[in-house]
Amino acid sequence: MSADDSDNVEIDLTADYDEPEDESAAWDAFLDDQRRDEFREPTHPPHDPAPAVPAQLPRPRIGYGAVEVLDETGQWVDPAHVAAVAYEVERMHVRDEARRAYQAESIPPEPFDAGTLAEVMARAPVPEARVEDFLPWEAGLLWTAQRKAGKTTGALNLARSLLTGEPFLGSKAVRAIDAESKVGFLNFEVSALTFGRWARAHAVPEDRLFIVTLRGRPNPFKNDAELARLGALLREARVESLIVDPFGKAFDGTDQNDNTQVQAWFDRLDGWARGLVGALDVIVTAHAGKNGEGFRGASSAEGWPDSIVTMTKQGQTRFIAVEGRDVDLDETALAFDPATKQLTLAGGSRADTTQNDGLDRIVRLLNDAAVPMSGRAIEDALDGMVGRDEVRAALKFGQRMTRLTWEYGPKRAHLWSVVVMPEFVNGDSGDDND
Repeated sequence: MSADDSDNVEIDLTADYDEPEDESAAWDAFLDDQRRDEFREPTHPPHDPAPAVPAQLPRPRIGYGAVEVLDETGQWVDPAHVAAVAYEVERMHVRDEARRAYQAESIPPEPFDAGTLAEVMARAPVPEARVEDFLPWEAGLLWTAQRKAGKTTGALNLARSLLTGEPFLGSKAVRAIDAESKVGFLNFEVSALTFGRWARAHAVPEDRLFIVTLRGRPNPFKNDAELARLGALLREARVESLIVDPFGKAFDGTDQNDNTQVQAWFDRLDGWARGLVGALDVIVTAHAGKNGEGFRGASSAEGWPDSIVTMTKQGQTRFIAVEGRDVDLDETALAFDPATKQLTLAGGSRADTTQNDGLDRIVRLLNDAAVPMSGRAIEDALDGMVGRDEVRAALKFGQRMTRLTWEYGPKRAHLWSVVVMPEFVNGDSGDDND
């Protein structure tokens, strides 16, 4: 048997094994034994087939200070490497457990809010609302908006009012947050500088809006350690009102239409924001469904908030409506000041279809005429298409919407013209791409 026949020999791995001092000499001795065995009688019965012989001689590799061995599946493994991997995995588990224990010690759990009815009613009264008709005290708000309706503009308007105490939408009373506190804004959609430019245009107090830009970064809601780290950051910044923009990017589940997953996310958000962050107000923006109405996703989302704000758009006019616990606002149109980026309640709803249709016709007529027209001239031009009373109502409606304006003409007649709105030039909504 030649030395090349070593490829067809078999090793007994169950025998006792001592590491040889001279590996080459050990191999030579082993091959000599194999050659001698060739001349011996086979030990298996004559009618039994000969046992299979390996095609080649496996040579165990050395790594991590140990020689590979065959495991129960017949695969070569390095036991020292397996042990090292198990050790590192265990160390990672230990570090995670230690981190959770440290957080539990450094941030003690909130006591239960419990007591008899008499004890509860004896407490100092709290304000009825943070924002009149919009946001109750210590509440959650879900702000759904149709595409291009301006949900980020609405959220920045709200942030400004929460910080300054200015009436929201021009008329709704606001109880401002504490002077030492901040509004936190989790921005999942645009770059930091883009969002900063929008916020500055809205005149939001720059030293009290705390922005965390998460676009292009791992979602912290998918990682307990990262979420805890973010919560500690917001708590240190003294965030009293937290805005999450938008739900679709912050959601950590696999299916936004799954009621169980969506409800679990909102429950987790609420506990984290109020417990770890210490926020009183939690506001979540979301895109509306395909028809522009309601939340885009599982219906369980609408069970979480104390207040639901719905923002829609018809033509060039935005509308807003609110429903919730102790808050309510019938759908009403919004006027937008492009100079200040401020929204104000203008009155009227999409149900006022006659006024809207009439206003659209008047706007097209004035744009085609390219000169101001009196009310009577407009009535004559639209005769047969829009009734005269409807024209007068639509003119007043257009003035409330800031889409029409007038000036005195001959004999003190009102000469009407279309207001040029920079926010609508080239299809730009003036704030964002929502």
